[in-house]
Amino acid sequence: MKYNISKAKKSNKIFPFYNGLSADIIFWPIISTLFLTTIKEINASQINSIISISILLSIFGCFFIIKLTNSIGKLNMIKIGNLFAILAIIIFILSRNYYQILIGYTLYQYSIILKSVDLVLLRNNLKFIGIEKDFFSYSSKGSLVYSLLSLTAAITSGFLFNINANLPLYVSLVFAIISFIMSHMLYEIPYLNKKSVDTKINFKFSSIIIIAFIIYMLFAGLNSVGQVNTKLLLQYEMALFLTSKKVVTTLAIIVFISRVARVISNVFSPKIYNKLKNKVIVISSMLLTFALSIILIGDFVGKGYLGVIIISFGFILLLMLKDPVENLLKDLLLSKSASKYHEKIMIYLMILRKTSEFLLGMIISVILLNFTLKYALLFMLLISIFMIIIVLRLYKLLKN
Repeated sequence: MKYNISKAKKSNKIFPFYNGLSADIIFWPIISTLFLTTIKEINASQINSIISISILLSIFGCFFIIKLTNSIGKLNMIKIGNLFAILAIIIFILSRNYYQILIGYTLYQYSIILKSVDLVLLRNNLKFIGIEKDFFSYSSKGSLVYSLLSLTAAITSGFLFNINANLPLYVSLVFAIISFIMSHMLYEIPYLNKKSVDTKINFKFSSIIIIAFIIYMLFAGLNSVGQVNTKLLLQYEMALFLTSKKVVTTLAIIVFISRVARVISNVFSPKIYNKLKNKVIVISSMLLTFALSIILIGDFVGKGYLGVIIISFGFILLLMLKDPVENLLKDLLLSKSASKYHEKIMIYLMILRKTSEFLLGMIISVILLNFTLKYALLFMLLISIFMIIIVLRLYKLLKN
């Protein structure tokens, strides 16, 4: 079988731009809670249940997706994932009730899972050329591109939303179509296309891999669910003393600042990692606990701008931690395992991430039936403290 080096190199150059553009529905993480609560009239408990149920449905689908990899290859999975993102946006725009939004969210979750194998495609291409060591750099560049795009989205989201609530989603649809087109420009190493994942093979889990899986599960879940509920908390706090239009504008400013911070963290994360190595995981876990603590303190401080500023600081810190930690854990897992298991590992990561988001979302939905958001955040804070203990164990294993 012939290998096309020029196509592999071209694919590697395109990858950071494709990965950044397709990492998520560009405007959705910024406007989702605002869009669902004000336009679709969905409350906080319903939002958490929609996210949790859609995640549960996607978890069941992951086992089918593992088998699908053998049949159609990574590149085709990536293309289908981008197509699902397009369909999800269309449903969000046209939805009229809870169940239609649930269908859109389920397609959205599936799109994320299917597209997650793009990092395996990148790593295989880099290994083929002989520069596998540059994987963290390439994945960080992809995160940087996404953070720059989300920064632009944050700047314009409030303005677009006030003109027409659907306008940010129309723009997101254009980006999703571009991502779908760009996915056809990627290249998959032919000899790694078929039979790269054997669902009957059970690879040996080392202590490092098991603990890294658990940390990824807890960190990704806490960060994702924490962001959603912190935005809801900010909305509710600001609604007590600001008009609805000012809430939209102020939230857009906060999200914009968080995106600036995210860009900065992606720019400097490779340099920080080169200097601190695995200490980054320990420091980041402690900062996650600190961020959740700050959000809680802001809620207890009281109503008004001071509370909003403190909560916003915690929210910004959550965004700063997201990409560097997840990229580092993915790099660690892929470097500590054989290449023939990489697709399986990436899908396992998605299963664990979705499981964590589902469990946390459902628990928080139950908490919100009887209590306020501060109790949900307190629960997440306790989980983050437990995670620090596990992270210290991983650091000790890596050090030895």
